[in-house]
Amino acid sequence: MVSRVSKLWRLTENVGTQIDETQTRKDRKKVILVAYPRSGSTFTADVIRANDDVLFIFEPLFPTLKEHIGKPFLVAEKTVYKRLKTNMTTYKEEVKKVMKSFLNCDSSLLDLPLYVLKNEFLKIREDTFPLFECVRNITKPNQTLIEHCVEKFIKLCEQRKVILVKTIRYPSEILYNQMKNDPNLYVVYLVRDPRGIISSQMTHFHNSQWETIGRTSKEICSLMENDIQIMEDLHDLYPDRVKLIRYESLATNPLGGATDIYKFLKLDLTKNAINVIKLQTASNITSCNVSCTLRRNSKNVPYQWRVNANFTYIQNIDRSCGNVYAKMCYVPVKNSNHLKDLSISLIKPCLKYDVKM
Repeated sequence: MVSRVSKLWRLTENVGTQIDETQTRKDRKKVILVAYPRSGSTFTADVIRANDDVLFIFEPLFPTLKEHIGKPFLVAEKTVYKRLKTNMTTYKEEVKKVMKSFLNCDSSLLDLPLYVLKNEFLKIREDTFPLFECVRNITKPNQTLIEHCVEKFIKLCEQRKVILVKTIRYPSEILYNQMKNDPNLYVVYLVRDPRGIISSQMTHFHNSQWETIGRTSKEICSLMENDIQIMEDLHDLYPDRVKLIRYESLATNPLGGATDIYKFLKLDLTKNAINVIKLQTASNITSCNVSCTLRRNSKNVPYQWRVNANFTYIQNIDRSCGNVYAKMCYVPVKNSNHLKDLSISLIKPCLKYDVKM
């Protein structure tokens, strides 16, 4: 009997011969968008996926994180890793396995736990909805049924030049080996003003409380500081494969940011992509959940947190996040008027992280 792996390997080879050489699995770009909860990552992913050559996978690690920590959303990032500490090796190994399978989009998807393929976040994006819809009613491992679902997803992948995965709370230290071992792997590292991240988390996450802001800001900015160092190291090692960008720079100049990112990924900024980006960034929508694709005027969104912010709480964040500000070129607030006056910028030009035209 022909093994399932052999069967799927032939499938990917056969499909690959029917399309342009640059779209074959061997040459396809694999892009990880690494970000934080409420950092503008969905908006950024939507800018990238506006090109029809991009297949977008939204939060494939969500079930893995949930499985290993018990709760999907924790505002304090270090709390996540403290809870993982006793079994961090197992967690990282599953992260690597899940990411590799989705980025390669090959027969290794069959080896993932069923709960990973039944990830409800897969149903909210059109590229992965068919996969979710196919596996959702599989109640126990059934290799024949799962193989059928995976085969269809592989066929879809083979029609695209780029696989984009958006993920938050990524153990960035594993990227050293991932980048070394895969020359087709690219990383877009997205940062946002910690005050914007934390304010948005406090608004949208039910278990978040401003009274814990001192501890929370220390934990988040400690993680960000560590990630920034790793990403800058990787950028020095792979300058053509690692992109560092501030959410504020992209949101205030979405077409310029798209041009910059598309140039980095060697993608065409087509008329259709431009129209999609314009639609996404100039919508009349006034609120948006974690997965929506439309945003109100994107230029206003990054700074909305300032309108209702408490100066004392923001001062706490400023004290905890000075090292991040220094790296990312953010400006501490001087007083309440400075905080509330949106005509005064809280970001400075930042060579590494600004949109490059």
